[in-house]
Amino acid sequence: RKRHARAVAKLWILYFSRRPIASGVDQRSAMFLLTVVMQLVLMGTASAASLPDPRASLPDAAATVSVAVLNAVVDQAGEPVGSSSQPRAPSPPPAPSVVPPPRSPPRTAATQVDAPCQTAVDCAMNGECVGGPTSADPQLPGHCECNAGWTGGRCERLALLPANPRGGLRLANNVSTWGGSIIERGGSWHMYASRITGGCGLNAWASNSEVVHAVSATPEGPYDLVDTNPVVLPPFSHDTNAIVAPTGEIVLFVTARFGAPTHNCTKSGERHADTDTANSPQSSTKSPPTVPPKHTYMVWAAAPEGPWSEPVLVLNSTTWNSDYFNRTGRIAQCDGNVNGVINADGSFVGLWRRCQTPALYTIPHTISASNWRDASTYTPDPHPLFVLGGSGAEDPSNIWTTTSVAGVRAYHALFHDEQSTRCMLPTGCSANGRHAFSLDGKAWRYASEDAWTRNVTFTDGTTLAANTRARPHVILNSNGQPTHLSNGLQPEAAAVSDYVWTVVAPLDVAGSTL
Repeated sequence: RKRHARAVAKLWILYFSRRPIASGVDQRSAMFLLTVVMQLVLMGTASAASLPDPRASLPDAAATVSVAVLNAVVDQAGEPVGSSSQPRAPSPPPAPSVVPPPRSPPRTAATQVDAPCQTAVDCAMNGECVGGPTSADPQLPGHCECNAGWTGGRCERLALLPANPRGGLRLANNVSTWGGSIIERGGSWHMYASRITGGCGLNAWASNSEVVHAVSATPEGPYDLVDTNPVVLPPFSHDTNAIVAPTGEIVLFVTARFGAPTHNCTKSGERHADTDTANSPQSSTKSPPTVPPKHTYMVWAAAPEGPWSEPVLVLNSTTWNSDYFNRTGRIAQCDGNVNGVINADGSFVGLWRRCQTPALYTIPHTISASNWRDASTYTPDPHPLFVLGGSGAEDPSNIWTTTSVAGVRAYHALFHDEQSTRCMLPTGCSANGRHAFSLDGKAWRYASEDAWTRNVTFTDGTTLAANTRARPHVILNSNGQPTHLSNGLQPEAAAVSDYVWTVVAPLDVAGSTL
């Protein structure tokens, strides 16, 4: 107790003198450590296990400092607490340490598992939890071994390889494209992308976007527009998401509205900036605006080049933004971002997003159907999928499935993460995305770290810190596992240029049997 009393005194001195206790421990940390030591003094011989874990309350800069600093607080000369600069007689064994005894075998900060796991769920179902409890150490944590194409302590990051700078979909004359959904058929890769017409860039996506079909002999590209009938749907059609039914049909979910004028951006003054909302008259009846809503439709075909079915309405934007409209007097003109997967039994498991707050934050939801062909069976879920910060998330990718060694099946998707900023805000678009997974297609878990960032590396050795990198889609191999990531890429800030193109980056799946 005398040692601890001296520790209290020295901590007080160090705290009020504003001198650091140890590297990485600031005054806030000192105050917390002081509280812990004082608590021990008051408790006398209380068990260290009853004390709080200091790491739980330390700021980030100090969180990596070992709790052992309580037993090695140094004074100006570097003297450990409880020692003296004068020789002393041998002392009896020390009192119990504040630091709980280490598990067996001991682990240092360098060897400790950063993201301990118990099951594959802790590895985002993108890997397996290996190691773990033994008879000698029943509390031994396991660690994640990631599937091919994934990395990180919890297998939440894509293992991206350099992209071909001339790959993806880069059209002549700087014609903009904004994301492409890709499927393989007969040894060729078919992309269904948003092309922005009228010499416009991303600023005019909500009026000038159309769906086009491009093809490549390799998944990375380059992709070229097909020679015959490259336009699948004319303006305005956007947000194309292609998936394959178990019976072989290629199904496109697309946002479209009819009657909205397009713009000619080659004329002076015609460069157009769209927003996600349209103001309605502020009246007691709250009449809806005249801007056509962005509904979600479905078309399908037996072959990549069509012919395509007539568009079928699956998500009515006006209906599913009615709660927002009733609160604010405005109708959200968000595109629904519907995407998903068709199960072997023909049922559909999907995701969509909804602009449902006064600030138009974008909130993901689920949508399901008992029969993908029958539009009357599509049921959007009004309950938010995640509780996210900032502006939420958008642009869910196509969904794929995995099965763990234990036989647990999971659904997976990627999102454009907008927790830091949002495209419609003055701060501009974010350029990162995250992974999410679900064991039942209903309850989803959102990743704690980014799956990709704005930084793109190319095979010619160049790099790009993109202004925006959104609209994620994954290319799936014959086993249904991701091999490539496709994004809409805006190289420069919108104030400089709204030109965009579609990039395809491979994942590191070398040697994989997936």
